[in-house]
Amino acid sequence: MTRLLIAGAGIAGLTLGHALMKHAPEVEFTILERAPEMRAAGAGIILAPNVTPLLEDLGMGKQLQASGQELPFNQLTDARGRVLQRLPGPAGQLLAFHRAELMHILQEGLTPHLQFGKGVHSHQQTSGQVKVLLDSGEHMEVDALVGADGLRSNVRAHCGGAKPIYSGYTSWRAVLEQAPGLPGASEMWGHGRRLGLVPLTGNRMYVYMTLNAPPSSTHHPVLPDLFREFRGAEHGILDRLSSAFPLIHTDIYELPRPDWGKGRVMLIGDAAHALTPNLGQGAGMGIEDAVLLARLLGQHRNFSLAFGLFRAQRQKRVSQVQLASRLIGRVGQLQHSLWVRVRDLLMSTGPKESVPGWLWNPAFPLQDHQT
Repeated sequence: MTRLLIAGAGIAGLTLGHALMKHAPEVEFTILERAPEMRAAGAGIILAPNVTPLLEDLGMGKQLQASGQELPFNQLTDARGRVLQRLPGPAGQLLAFHRAELMHILQEGLTPHLQFGKGVHSHQQTSGQVKVLLDSGEHMEVDALVGADGLRSNVRAHCGGAKPIYSGYTSWRAVLEQAPGLPGASEMWGHGRRLGLVPLTGNRMYVYMTLNAPPSSTHHPVLPDLFREFRGAEHGILDRLSSAFPLIHTDIYELPRPDWGKGRVMLIGDAAHALTPNLGQGAGMGIEDAVLLARLLGQHRNFSLAFGLFRAQRQKRVSQVQLASRLIGRVGQLQHSLWVRVRDLLMSTGPKESVPGWLWNPAFPLQDHQT
């Protein structure tokens, strides 16, 4: 029995657990999470058609359809609400969730493998093992270590990996109760700022805002004033976001390039390739990582071979998505009035509806019934 330690019980780490149970049942695994318990935190998240079928194939289809809000489309508009681009969502495959509810779905069935309140402090590789030191001082010896511990990954840092870089813009996120119903998701582009509106189940709405600003700003902005450019098209949402409203403020960081770890230490998800959230593919890339890695482990039964194949197969795909997300963010955050007018004109003269086939194609079969 081979032993695998997964650091981090986020979306990528939990998906890997499910995928291992299906595709590599001979691998004994443990998922460590530094937090003392699974917290009902976060705001909204969208699962795109490249990953929804992957989770359905792992047995989560009914739960996803019950908790997710189907989005017939995801559209881009200017500050006045004029549609610039619209991506139609395939039936049942473009879904929006409250993040906490998605995490609950992913955690189901993994309790025997989950240990909370334990984080990986450091590790040392030998010829055939990885010796892991936990924050508590406890030692573990495993055959391989997977770092799924997010943007500020301790596992990546101990491998001497890349450090996150600031994107140039910050963000605020919230979930509103008793929100007006919307037919689909919308992102509005203004001058150095964006406003996103995503319907959720239960008459709720996920709202996110981005703003060109230096990192670690300590002031609490008056958001309705900062984003008043979108008045008339935000359905009165901004007026509800007072200073007393519970907002999640996050400076947007990313990794400059994918970093997959070394030897018997593999990185997946944000630990490997944290990207800006402009394509809604942060979670998607982590889910793709997890499923492919588990399939390769099931097929080859050898960590070194499976890890090598994984790195080779994921590099091009992830780099492409990472670069596209970075470029879209820069275009969306243009601030000078002249460049904003040119951007909106160019976007409005192109095809109004288009599906990025390369984006929604994970480059490996969505279902694999051979393992």
